[in-house]
Amino acid sequence: MVDTGKRIVIRRGRKQAYMLMSVDDDDLYFSPEMLAKIDHSLQQAKEGKTVKLTPELRGELFGNL
Repeated sequence: MVDTGKRIVIRRGRKQAYMLMSVDDDDLYFSPEMLAKIDHSLQQAKEGKTVKLTPELRGELFGNL
């Protein structure tokens, strides 16, 4: 049904709902660019180039989300 463009909604109780949608192979894997970013981030972590997320920094970055 999803392949024909119909929406499928699964409800769990009154407040929880989930929608099924089709995906292709590109949606299931990381792109080469994303893999390079991950490798770079892992290298930075090995070198100790990290920042601890304190409650203060979290508030500064995200506010009241």
